[in-house]
Parts: sequence; structure tokens; C-alpha cells
Amino acid sequence: MTCKTFKKFSLVSILAMVVLITAIFGTIVQLSASADEETAKIENVISEGEEVEPLAILVKMNCQLIKNSEDHTVRAQANNVFTLLPGKVQTKVYLYSSETDTDDYTQMKLEASNYISDLDQGESISARVSLYGQRYWRGRTLFLIDNKSEWKSVETETVYIPA
Repeated sequence: MTCKTFKKFSLVSILAMVVLITAIFGTIVQLSASADEETAKIENVISEGEEVEPLAILVKMNCQLIKNSEDHTVRAQANNVFTLLPGKVQTKVYLYSSETDTDDYTQMKLEASNYISDLDQGESISARVSLYGQRYWRGRTLFLIDNKSEWKSVETETVYIPA
């Protein structure tokens, strides 16, 4: 190999190494920038995902006492009929019975209960038991809107339902 050929080969080798190093460095910088963009995207998603205070102003809840003749059960059912603005509606439903007619649920036996942490508009929850004996039944629903301090109550009439 002549001296001229060696110089050309060396120059081409050095240029190839410079191009290779530049390409590697560019890829590293680009990956670093991509990682920073992903971090920024994640931070944006997290900041967008913060909980918003619930705003429910009004909830229309009803409570029904329902007898099912096919499976011989009775149930108290709470229905969230309407919620004005989105919010969290904690709901408890209770089913009471008594051998005597009374309008005071505290004088009755608690037969079944159920709870849901957020009953959405149009949804329902129930507490059910099998019918037995000659009894009076009453349903009661408690609900709390957006963790406010006061539970609201809705009750059915006391109804005589023979087994």
C-alpha cells in the first residue's frame, strides 16, 4: 500500500467514524428527547386526572316495596330517579318486618340490608328475603349526596303481605 492510498484510506476511515459517532450521538439525543416528551405527557395525564369536586345539587330517590309471587320473596328497592349534576350518592336500603302493624321501623325487625357507595341515576339497589309467616313489611332508604353531613331518608308505607 502506497502512502497516498494509506492517507486516503485513513481519511475515509476517520470520516466513517465521525459519521457513525454523529449518528449514535443523534440517536441518544433523540431518545432522551422522546423520554422527556413521554414524561411530560405522563405528567399532563396525571394533572388532567385530578378528581373534581362532585356537584350534585338535587337527587330524586324513591323506595319501593315489591313482592315477587314467582319466587315468594319481598324486597325493598331504592331507585335513583334523577340526579341534577354529577355527584356521588351513597345509598343504603333496609327491609323490615313485624307481626303487628306499625309505622315505626324501629319497632320492626331488620330482615335485610344493602349498601352501594355510588348509586348512579337510573340505577337501583335492593334488599331481599323470602316471605314467611303473616307479616307486615316496610322498606327504608337512606342516601347521602357528595359526602355531606346529613343522610336523607325515604320510606314506604307498612304493608301486610301474607306468605
